[in-house]
Amino acid sequence: MENSTLMGFQLVNLLGRVNSWKQHI
Repeated sequence: MENSTLMGFQLVNLLGRVNSWKQHI
């Protein structure tokens, strides 16, 4: 369970970075 939650958190963090990166362009 913890491993799956960690993966989900990393995925959300990655999406947040990509979204922020797109706004800069």
